[in-house]
This record gives sequence, C-alpha cells and structure tokens, in this order.
Amino acid sequence: MERQPEYTEYVISGLEAGKSRAVLAEELHMDDQDELDMYMKRQQYDWYPSRGNYFPNKKLKSPESAHTILNFIEEGLDLKEISKRLQFDTVKQMAQFMKSNGYVWSETTKKYITNSQLIDTERNEEALSGKFNSTRDINQLLSQIEKVLPMLDFLEKNRNSLERLLITKTEA
Repeated sequence: MERQPEYTEYVISGLEAGKSRAVLAEELHMDDQDELDMYMKRQQYDWYPSRGNYFPNKKLKSPESAHTILNFIEEGLDLKEISKRLQFDTVKQMAQFMKSNGYVWSETTKKYITNSQLIDTERNEEALSGKFNSTRDINQLLSQIEKVLPMLDFLEKNRNSLERLLITKTEA
C-alpha cells in the first residue's frame, strides 16, 4: 500500500493527541514503529524524543544545503558521499531536494544546474545541431582544426620571441 503525504500530518496530529508511534504505525498498516520512523525520515521529519513528536529537518530544507551540495560537487566529492554527509537517506532523496530548489542534474557537465542554465544548454545544442548535420560535417571541422594545431603550437612555443620582435618593429 503506497503511503500518502497526508500520513505525515496524521502522524503528527496523532502524536499531539497522545497516541504512541506503535499505535499510529498499526493504524497505518505498517509493520512497526521503525517503519513509521523510516517513513517520516523520507518525508524529511526527525523524531525528537524530548518533545515527543516529529519535526521538519531544517538542515535538509534550507537553501544553503543546495549551495553546499554544489560546492561539494565542485570539490570532486561523489554524490553518495555528499548525500551521507548531509544526512539524506539516498542520492535520489538529495536529487528531489535539489529539484525542489530549482536545480536539475546535467549529464553533460556532471553537476546540478539551474533550470535556466538547462534551457540555455538546450538552445546551444539546438544551434550546434543545426550547424553540424552529420558526422561528416564534424569530421571535416576536426580535420581543419588538426591542420591549424601545429601553427598554434609554434606560436605558443615562440610567444616571447615573437612579442619582442613585434615590439621592436613597432618602436622603430
């Protein structure tokens, strides 16, 4: 039986009314209180024994966490490690969190980007696909680039000498 989002409110209200977690789990056709705890954790609620109820996990819901995730990715951390550090149950849960904050995963860049960046990327890809209609076109372009590379290497290696020559010529 699939859990409904309103179960979260039902659980919180039930606890406020004095029901135990075990009773609520039974009423929701869950195996035990541990299953209820896992459900609430997936809904981004933590159990606070001193208060006898679940409360939203502010750490997961703060926009700063999205920036933290982006920074960790820039540092080269893997997604599983990031989700562990920020106490997400799964990478998928972290992805849902990022989506709710306006980010999507880019397979091209291997990082989260904003929806507007995605639209720009799609426009650029469309523009490029219009210019290169076939593999032959791309191969032709690569062939032309390969012809110019030795000259660019030469210029780069002799940059200082060439700059001195040009400066001397302009001064004369």
